[in-house]
Amino acid sequence: MNEHRRPPADSTPEQLLTEWLPAEMERLGGVAGVPDLCVRIVLDGESGGSWDLKLRAGRLAASPTDLAVAPLVTLCLTVQDWRALTVGEEGPISLTPPAASPTDLLFIDSASQQLLAHMNGTFAFEVAEFNGRTWRLTALFGETAPGAAPDAVIHTDAQTYAEILARKLSPLEAYFAQRITISGDAGRGMQVGLALLPKF
Repeated sequence: MNEHRRPPADSTPEQLLTEWLPAEMERLGGVAGVPDLCVRIVLDGESGGSWDLKLRAGRLAASPTDLAVAPLVTLCLTVQDWRALTVGEEGPISLTPPAASPTDLLFIDSASQQLLAHMNGTFAFEVAEFNGRTWRLTALFGETAPGAAPDAVIHTDAQTYAEILARKLSPLEAYFAQRITISGDAGRGMQVGLALLPKF
């Protein structure tokens, strides 16, 4: 059985997305039975840029963003926060799920597919007290224009998020314990948060 691997720590975002990720997906045998889709990654900062991850017939290709293509999801974050998610960052808490897979970025699990079928808008995820900063990711669903104010902000702290990733705490338990807060559209924020918090 093929094990999931982490990308090399010195990978640039472009190398990781256009070379390592498609090769890793190929090594794992591709993805069968999933509709074709496009996920856009927008990274701000040095060596940042914008790339489209396109899944076609179970195979992945990545290229610079094609504005003529409408992605299902756009993920926006800084290069520093992207690296913390993908290759890891020194510190007491890791943001990388222990069983992370390269397919996680593609929203191909059943919960994500159900979410994508009905969701639109902008949602921000914030993890406070992560290595002295607040880690942030903004997800745009459907044809939402970049730069729009978030419909909801899902906020937690690094310790709570680490417990969620380790499966010691569910997002729902954390929410009812007030360890996750949602500002803005709480109903849709909860729907997105419950589906995606274990993923990022």
